[in-house]
Amino acid sequence: FDKKEHFGSYSPYFTTGSNFPGIEGDGTGIPEQCTLSEVHVLHRHAERYPSASSIKPMEALAKKLQNYLKNSTSEPLPPFEWIKDWNYTLGAELLTPLGVATEFSAGAKFWSDYGQALFKTDQQFYSPKINTYSNGTQRPIPVIRATTQSRIQTSAEAWAAGFFGQYSGQSYAEKDTSKLYDLVLQYETAGNNNTLASYYACNIPIEKFPGIPKKDVWINNYLNDTVIRLQNYLPGIKLTNSDAYNMQQICAFETASIGYSNFCDLFSDEEWEGFEYTEDLYFYNWDSFGGGKYTTAEGAGWASEFLARLEDKLITVPGNGVNVTLTSNTDTFPVDQPFYLDMSHDADIVFMLTLMDLDFLKQELSPYYMDPTRQFVVSRLVPFGARLIFEVLSCGSDSYVRAKLNDRILPLGSMEYCPKSSDGLCPYVDFVKSLKKSVEDAKFDNVCD
Repeated sequence: FDKKEHFGSYSPYFTTGSNFPGIEGDGTGIPEQCTLSEVHVLHRHAERYPSASSIKPMEALAKKLQNYLKNSTSEPLPPFEWIKDWNYTLGAELLTPLGVATEFSAGAKFWSDYGQALFKTDQQFYSPKINTYSNGTQRPIPVIRATTQSRIQTSAEAWAAGFFGQYSGQSYAEKDTSKLYDLVLQYETAGNNNTLASYYACNIPIEKFPGIPKKDVWINNYLNDTVIRLQNYLPGIKLTNSDAYNMQQICAFETASIGYSNFCDLFSDEEWEGFEYTEDLYFYNWDSFGGGKYTTAEGAGWASEFLARLEDKLITVPGNGVNVTLTSNTDTFPVDQPFYLDMSHDADIVFMLTLMDLDFLKQELSPYYMDPTRQFVVSRLVPFGARLIFEVLSCGSDSYVRAKLNDRILPLGSMEYCPKSSDGLCPYVDFVKSLKKSVEDAKFDNVCD
């Protein structure tokens, strides 16, 4: 049991664990008798400091603990003695140093997994000279996309440094980023069409979502015994379930910041599974199937752009929250790259999984009982640095699409026209047809005002 793999969306990136249902094999490498045509990546930023909404309750807990130490006549007992020397020092919103390292590693891994196959080269690292068309003429430098939010842009830049081998030490390496790639940013502002933070383009009434109430019910359930135990370590203090939950939150964020936290060891394996479930309840009912028509609508924008790239078409007609100022121009929206990297948020990956109607993730989650057999587990779906990868494969005279989430192959058989298969392959034509239907059924322009 590795508690870090149960931090929900605050888990560090990991690929261990069982396959998704119906898939055989580990999914490494390119299937036999196939060649890789192109790869599309929707990527989550890596480790970050807490957001503004998370900071306030954690700071309130820190103040409560400081007041206890200041005013109590009793000493903290083991295993809480270290609290006398502890201070809340977390930053806000930005990528942590570990986050920068995660994204650099992700870019280097992507090159290792796909670079030589995509660019038809035996070079060990990237150089601009291999970025050519099949006839040998030079391609334009690749476009990478991100948003204006600092942690998203920083993640994209760190990923690119890893992928493009700027620090490889090779004589052919190029360190000038302006000669390696263009970074196209989408603005994160209310009402702006932004497919990498699609909630800005879709005005949804907050009362439509049961995610927060269900999460709160669960917090007031799974931590009842925990609070009693923790109070015994701090004689005289009065703790709530929310206090215990925020201790778990601090553990996750301190781990993302400095790699460890003394708060982590205060909780049992079962209590960490309980913490993980709070994230499952929230995401399922806020960003996925529990959110109904709104969550599929929010996946329609990036899916529309993905389809355009698959079909080598620009998007010139507004719809689905797409910014046509960007998608109508090959300088900002090329459609003939070997790979596409879009740096985004955890919610946008979940929106896309929901839009694809992956039925193995559908299961009503109770706020009173945690089903250990559920497949909707946020730690596995969108940990820090999560990546949803679509491979376009040429296999003889046929083409296929295979999807991977954090190196685990996704079963696509529940998409409208994709067959059930143990290797996860869906014929290209069937995948495109399925995704187009999903986008049409999402009815973005009717749902989002």
